[in-house]
Parts: sequence; C-alpha cells; structure tokens
Amino acid sequence: MSRKRRDPQEKKRLSYALDCRDAYGENDKGRRKTVPNAKARANRAARRAGMALLVEDPDAACAQHRAKMLKRWKKAPDAPLGQVVGRQAERREARVGRKALSRARPAAQQERDDDV
Repeated sequence: MSRKRRDPQEKKRLSYALDCRDAYGENDKGRRKTVPNAKARANRAARRAGMALLVEDPDAACAQHRAKMLKRWKKAPDAPLGQVVGRQAERREARVGRKALSRARPAAQQERDDDV
C-alpha cells in the first residue's frame, strides 16, 4: 500500500500540530541535564525522608515511605510547536518600534525642558 503524498503546506500544518517544543524557557539542550538531575534530587529527598521516618518509628515507616515515593517528580509536558511559534510571533510584534520610541522620549523630554 502506498502512502498518501502530502504537499508542503499540509506537512507544515501537521508539524505545527504534532511536533512539540520545550516551553519552559530554558535552552533546548539543557533538558538533557535538568530532567535527570531533578528526578535524582526528588528521589534523594524521598530516600532521606524514608530514613528519617525509619529512625522515628520503624513500624509505621514502610507505609509512610511508600506514600512519599508515590509523589514523584514529573517533567512539564511540552507545548505544540504551533503554540510556541505563535507566542514568539506575538512577542516579536510587541517589540517592533521600541528603539524608535526610546530615542523619541529623550527628544520629547528635551523639548519640554526648553519650553520651561
């Protein structure tokens, strides 16, 4: 069975809908380190809490430790590429004309000072 050929516009639309990007705001390569580190940090905290429970009350420690271990760290889900690109476009539009505005403000301030 042959696959249906897609035109470039359909490919782009599917890419925006199905591809995901990390929307957390950090470097895209940074997740390689931060996700395992965050999981390890959460597991260490759970083990330490379990040891503290074991020292306090050895009989009840097992059930309480299991309850603590169930609260695992989870990575925030990635955002669809279409949303990420849309937000970038909105931020880019908001930045348009900032340089001209910042240059116009001192000139307007100077005119007001001259009038006084």
